[in-house]
Amino acid sequence: MGIGMFSSQPSPIAIDFGSSSLKLLQVSSAEQPELLAAIEIPVPAKIRGDLDKLMEFYTTEIPPALKKGQFKGKRCIISLPCQQSTIQHLQLSGITESNIEELVQSNLQIQLNCMPGSLVTRSFPITSVYRDDQPATEVVTLAIQRELVMRYVAMLKKCKLATIGVHSELMAMIRAFDHLNRRESDKDTSTLYVDFGWSATRVAIAHGSNLVFARAMALGGRDLDLHIAERHHCDLAAARSQRLSLATHTTSNGVASHSTNGMAVFNAGLAKGRMTSVARQPEQGGIAVHDDRRVGEIAPALRHSIDSNGSASPVDELSLNDVIDTMTDELSMCVRYHDGLFPGRNIDRVVMVGGEARQSWLCRTLVKSLRLPGQLGDPLARLVFSSHSSVTGLTFGQPQPGWAVACGLTACPTDL
Repeated sequence: MGIGMFSSQPSPIAIDFGSSSLKLLQVSSAEQPELLAAIEIPVPAKIRGDLDKLMEFYTTEIPPALKKGQFKGKRCIISLPCQQSTIQHLQLSGITESNIEELVQSNLQIQLNCMPGSLVTRSFPITSVYRDDQPATEVVTLAIQRELVMRYVAMLKKCKLATIGVHSELMAMIRAFDHLNRRESDKDTSTLYVDFGWSATRVAIAHGSNLVFARAMALGGRDLDLHIAERHHCDLAAARSQRLSLATHTTSNGVASHSTNGMAVFNAGLAKGRMTSVARQPEQGGIAVHDDRRVGEIAPALRHSIDSNGSASPVDELSLNDVIDTMTDELSMCVRYHDGLFPGRNIDRVVMVGGEARQSWLCRTLVKSLRLPGQLGDPLARLVFSSHSSVTGLTFGQPQPGWAVACGLTACPTDL
C-alpha cells in the first residue's frame, strides 16, 4: 500500500458473535479509519440456542467468509453474546486498584455459586455510595465463564485465527462512539445506549465514554415475534415478516436524516477529515448534539434523529402493548437507578443501536415514553469507503445500527 493520508496496516478482524447473525469487520488503523472489509452471515433460527451447533456453524462459515471478504491477517478481536455473560452491579467496601478483581470474584462466586477462577471478569468502579450506613463503591462487573471463552478461542484457532482480545457486547457498543467523546467537556454528556437485538436488549449509560450503568434485559425481537404469532395465530416466520415489513428507517417514516446518500458520508470523510465533539445547540432546545469541530456539522454517527412525534405506532395493530410496556418500564427503571447514583444529573439523550433498531416505529415509541431526545446510532458512517473496500451485507444510503458492536470492537484494546 502506498504512503498517503489514510495508509496504514489493517486492524485486527472484529468478529461480533450476535444472536441472529455473525458480523466480521476490518478497518485501517489510521486516525481517519477506512472500511476495508465487512460481511454479515445470518445464523439459522433453529440453531441459535444450541451452542454445539453454533460452534459447528462458525467453524464452517468463518473461513470462506474471510476469503470472500478479502480480510487481511490472522489476528481477531471478538465479542460474545450477552446471553452467555453476566452483568452485575455490586457495592463493595475497601476496594483498591489492586484488589478490586479479587473482591468481585469472591462476591460473584457466592452469588452465582461458581468455582474460584472460573470467571473472566471486567470491573468498573462507578461512584461512592453507602451500604448499611458504611461507605462503599458502586462497581459494574461484566463476567463470563472462562471455559466458554477458551472454547471460542479454540474454535477460531481451527479457522486459523489468533484471538487477541475478548470483550462484552456492551462495552464494544460504547467504544463504537468513543470518537464523539474525545474532549474533557464530553464527560458532561450522559447518554443512554439501547442495543435492541433479537434475543435481548443491552442497556448502558455512559458519562462521555465512561460506563456508569449496565444491564441486559431478556426482551428482544424474538419476544415481539412470539407475541404477534400468539395473537394472530401464525408461525414465527410469518410474525417476523409482518413486523419487519414496518421496520425500514427512512425519512418518510419518522427518522430525520441529514444525509441523502450514505456514500456521500463516507466520501465526505476523505475531504473533511471529521473529528467530533459535544456542543449544546440552543436552537435545538438544549439537546446535546455532536458536531464536527472543524466545520460545525452534526457527527455522521448521530445524523439520524428519532422523531417521537412521527407517524402512528403499529403497537396496537400488532398486539404488542404488553411487551412494549414491559420494555419501557425496564428502561425507565434503568434511568431511575442512574438518577439515584448521580442525583441532579439527567440523561441528555438516547442512542438506539442493534439490528432491531431498524424499526423506526419501535425507536419512536421507546424514545417518546422516556421523554428524551433520541438518535439512531450509525457508527459505520464515519468510516472512509473506497474502491478497495470489500463489503457484503451493507446497504449504503441507510443507517447501520446493527453494526455498532463490530465497529466498537475495532476500538477495543487487545488484552489476550
